[in-house]
Amino acid sequence: MGSLVFGQTTLSVPAGANGGLFVAQLSPTNTWEWAVGASIATAGSNSEVVGAAYTPTGSLWVSGLGSAGTTIGSLPLDAPGTRAGWHFAGFIGQLSPTGRWGVVRQLSPSAEGWVQLASLGVDGDGNAVAFGRLSGSTAPVYTTVNGQVLTVAPEHVLTFVSALSPAGQWLYAAPLAQPTVDNGLRAGAGALDASGAFYLTGGLIGNLVVGSTLLTATDPRSANNFNAGDAVLLRLAHAGAPPRTTVTGDSVLCGAGAVTLTATASSPALGYTWNTGATTASITVRQPGTYTVRTTFAGGLTSTSQYVVRLLTPTVAITGDTLLCPGTSLTLAATGTPGATAYRWNTGATTAALSVSQPGTYELTAWYGSGCTARVTRRVRAASLHIDAPALLCDGAAHLTAVAPGATAFRWSTGTTSPTLAVTQAGTFTVTATFANGCTLTASRTVTAPVVHLSGDSIVCAGATTVLTAALPGATAYLWNTGATTSTLTVTHAGIYHVTVSYGGNCTTTAQRTVRAVETLPAFTLGADTTLCDQDSLVLRAPALGAGTGLVSYRWFDGSTAPNRAVRLPGRYTLTLTTGCETRTASRLVSGRSCVLIPNIITPNGDGLNDVFTVRGLSPGPWMLTVYNRWGVQVYHARDYRNDWGAGVPAGQYYYLLQHARQGAVYKGWIQAVQ
Repeated sequence: MGSLVFGQTTLSVPAGANGGLFVAQLSPTNTWEWAVGASIATAGSNSEVVGAAYTPTGSLWVSGLGSAGTTIGSLPLDAPGTRAGWHFAGFIGQLSPTGRWGVVRQLSPSAEGWVQLASLGVDGDGNAVAFGRLSGSTAPVYTTVNGQVLTVAPEHVLTFVSALSPAGQWLYAAPLAQPTVDNGLRAGAGALDASGAFYLTGGLIGNLVVGSTLLTATDPRSANNFNAGDAVLLRLAHAGAPPRTTVTGDSVLCGAGAVTLTATASSPALGYTWNTGATTASITVRQPGTYTVRTTFAGGLTSTSQYVVRLLTPTVAITGDTLLCPGTSLTLAATGTPGATAYRWNTGATTAALSVSQPGTYELTAWYGSGCTARVTRRVRAASLHIDAPALLCDGAAHLTAVAPGATAFRWSTGTTSPTLAVTQAGTFTVTATFANGCTLTASRTVTAPVVHLSGDSIVCAGATTVLTAALPGATAYLWNTGATTSTLTVTHAGIYHVTVSYGGNCTTTAQRTVRAVETLPAFTLGADTTLCDQDSLVLRAPALGAGTGLVSYRWFDGSTAPNRAVRLPGRYTLTLTTGCETRTASRLVSGRSCVLIPNIITPNGDGLNDVFTVRGLSPGPWMLTVYNRWGVQVYHARDYRNDWGAGVPAGQYYYLLQHARQGAVYKGWIQAVQ
């Protein structure tokens, strides 16, 4: 066991360890600021730092190698093998300005061998660029750097340059010279200039071909002796990425189809070798799997690239609401197998999402590599609401059901919140349906009481028939009290006829009609033609038929409908009798004449008989009467004569003038008074 003290820090290695690396920083005043080492857990382990370089931010990149059982920072090194000196992994790590490990990455040999990362420089992006060597013991050994495979035969040494980003990403590994048997470079210092060129110092061991230049060591001790060699300075014009190979083509294989993979090199290639055995730049594959191509470049450089082709049986689905409310829109979106290269809807849209404002069936086709397609449809329907209900009450009740696919709530005008509403009265009922997306629809339904419309004459004429017709919307059966089962019934006799109408399953309702017989109208007369005095009247009487039944109607010539008619004026009076079966007419001529009676003698002796001058048959007055004696002397005058002159007058002859006060009618003559 050994230890070193750096100020306040002591670094130790366990007993049996061959050695352990350390990094320490000394201040300008010769004070140890910090020191760190590797953790060693296995006897015989060994590690060392070979290169170091500061970054502009003050952090420190270090490179080196270590055997299995060594941990740098938090990274255990992986180096298989047991042969002494042949189980080392190379590493690059970054230390903060305070001496804390940050990013640490390793390059491990695939089998017993060693990887050394030695001379180190930092480029303008802060990447660590290191000189490396790879060697194998008894079998070919390779290491992989960011998809690049570096391979070397047993007992050969491959020199290369690699780079690590500050984020811990291996950027590249470029072979520096052709592999040699126990020959190569013993690393010294390394640095990068402003142009990105990498300078490397070291010792030349044996012979080495760098690019197209053969370097031969002059020190005879250098052959097979890593502790000897000629000094050498190498300049790598640009420490950039080596030639690379990119594979392009469809990454998916559809069914029994085929895809073409093409390898494209970043610089002229000498040849291609695929893991299928093909040696062309392009190959056609029909099976899924991982395809590897190794590209050979001048100077022995190689690049390996892999490409994964997977079998694809794509599926596509459409998400989004399928219920469209009036006046709104919704969005349908494509989901399913990822990696679709194109979409097309049956509307012509080519986006993954589609805004929909009309109901209908929407079809989506998705395209994938190798011509794979997947197709799906989705039906968008308009929100709808209707009420299933009978048009008529059945036994005084009915059930209304609101039908609205997708609705989440209902409310009727009665306050009921279930889809079904029971009613016991006729009326109009309204329901509002609410859907999951918040829209609402309203519908109404009118339920009426069943009323049978029974039509047809309510009378039957002698020797004739009438037809009764029952009508009810939705009727399914009829039954009359006569036993008839049709909607119509022929009636020949008076009576009460009722019908039972079935509808809506087991619902029934009834109606009835009274049919009355109409008697035959007899021949009739209003009497013989006659003459009336001006002040007399006459009553014309129709025959008494169907009294109170309303079966016979009376109509006089002037439109009056009374059975009897009082007559005071001359004229022809016509009466028409009508039933639902026949009509009869009769008329009577009434003539008029004046019937005024003026006496020419009175006997004013007080016996109560013919004592006064009484005029009969005058039309309504007033009448003025003036009486003169035989010598022309006026003895009486009345403006409204009331048959009251003559009592007590002396015997003799008198003359009268009787005239109507307004009409101008005049009667005049003489009258003899006899005692």
